[in-house]
Amino acid sequence: QRRVRGEIVCCALECINEMLKEMKGGLIAEEEYFDSLIELIKDVLQHKTACQKDSEDDSFCEDVEDDSELTTVLVDFAGSILPSLATAMGGQRFTPYFKNFLPLIIPKEGRKRSERSL
Repeated sequence: QRRVRGEIVCCALECINEMLKEMKGGLIAEEEYFDSLIELIKDVLQHKTACQKDSEDDSFCEDVEDDSELTTVLVDFAGSILPSLATAMGGQRFTPYFKNFLPLIIPKEGRKRSERSL
């Protein structure tokens, strides 16, 4: 059942991405919709959606390996919305939001390696 919910979320994320590409800022003109979209993306990237819940004890899965394929696909779809969102909003308006997403996109190990190379 979690798998089916995950597929539904993937389809929804894909539709949102396509709508952002077509409608650009019109889709996020209402602050309420924009805030909901930001929270949805954060929830997926943090593995906090219902389809990422552990069905046995109703807690959120902390272990990414629990269902790695589903998690990977969900995170990929959520991440693919970010460039469309940046285009729809404009780079300067999107920058503060991107700073909040960055730690969710780049794992801590990757950040440490890139910091060392500087």
